[in-house]
Formats: sequence, C-alpha cells, structure tokens
Amino acid sequence: MTTRVAAFVGVAGLALLCGAVVEASSRREDGTWLDAASREAAARSAALFASLSGHLRASGGDRRFAERLPADDGVVSEVLADIAFVQHQGREERPQLVQFEVREVKPVAPGLAEVRAREFWVTRSTRDGASSRSDVVPVRYAVRRDGRGWRVADWDIDVEDGSASRARR
Repeated sequence: MTTRVAAFVGVAGLALLCGAVVEASSRREDGTWLDAASREAAARSAALFASLSGHLRASGGDRRFAERLPADDGVVSEVLADIAFVQHQGREERPQLVQFEVREVKPVAPGLAEVRAREFWVTRSTRDGASSRSDVVPVRYAVRRDGRGWRVADWDIDVEDGSASRARR
C-alpha cells in the first residue's frame, strides 16, 4: 500500500510540475511577467545609465561615476575604453543628456527586456578650439533584472529607428 501512495504522490507531483512549466512558458511568451511597474523601472535604469555615462565622459573617466553605472562590468569597461580613446586623440568631450525619450519597452525573456529610446545630447568638444554639437541618437538597450534591480547588459545604436541626426553649431 505504501508503494501505491508513493507512486500516486510521484505522479501527482509530476503533473503539477508539468502544469507549472506550461504556465511559466505561456507567461514568458506573452510577456505578462513584465508589468507596467517593471517596464518603468527598466526604462529608468536605461535613462540613468545614459545620464551617468554622460557625467563619466565629462569627468574624463572618473571611477566614482563608473561605479554608479547600473550596468554590467563589460558595458562599463566599454564606456571607459571609449573615453580613453577620445583622450588619446587629444580631445575633451563634455556631453550633456538633454532628454531621454522612451519609445518602447518589451520583454525578451524572463528577467530580460529591451528598451528602445531616443537620446538628445549636446556635446561640447575641445581640440584645436571649442565646438558644440547636438545629436539625436536612437538607442537600443538590453536590460536585465537581478538582485540589485535593472542593469544594462548591452546597448547599441538602433539602426532600425532611422531618426539619428547631427547638427553642428
């Protein structure tokens, strides 16, 4: 009798596990895990990354700003390498994020979302004289949720957007 009960409990447990897997799979496919509050938090994290990376660039690579970036180590290293390249070229850039316009936040996988945005920048540069330029940059961020909140896992120019522009002043 004990083996029948154990077999019944095992079969019932397996059925419950299969049901949970099917439900989780359907939630992942329809994106219901990414509710409105999560979408807003993911977008805020991307906007904070953009703003702080501008401060990091303007500071010439001050590590205090790098430590505050809500981003994976590889992303922070990429920004620091770009700053070093600009400095090596004898330039100094002081970008200022004027506006961060969220265009879309969509689920990619559980705990991973894509944030598409437009960033409006004014950058002052020095190299053989001062210049200023305004840029509208369409950006696509991959953000992931972990124990510390949402973090930028990757980012790139959104070539599908087509709204990039540059105006020199």
